[in-house]
Amino acid sequence: MTLARQMAHPEFWFRGGKFVGVTYQLRKEQKTRLVLQELTRRYGPPSPGNVVGMWYWLGQRTYILYEDALPDVALHVASLGMLNEQVIETAVRREARQKLGWQPDSLGLLRQFPLPGEKTNK
Repeated sequence: MTLARQMAHPEFWFRGGKFVGVTYQLRKEQKTRLVLQELTRRYGPPSPGNVVGMWYWLGQRTYILYEDALPDVALHVASLGMLNEQVIETAVRREARQKLGWQPDSLGLLRQFPLPGEKTNK
């Protein structure tokens, strides 16, 4: 698989038995900024994430998240359902809640990080 003429290795994500998205891993030695440039050309300027090197595009039911993190670059193309898999409160999750009314699903999974003052079932 290639993205902007760069080799990418997909990882498919399923949640509750349904496909929710795909993550592409790119190695730093690749020209990963070409992928960011191509996405910007196609979808317009991205919104900045809440950490350095993170940009995203948010649609009505899907999002694209570009993470320039060490040691590799990850590109997530997914439904809003995959926002449940993010382990930190990201800018794209916050915007999806505020502008689109997205809420985490109710699959009955335990919170990875309890809210302050919340008791855990451990």
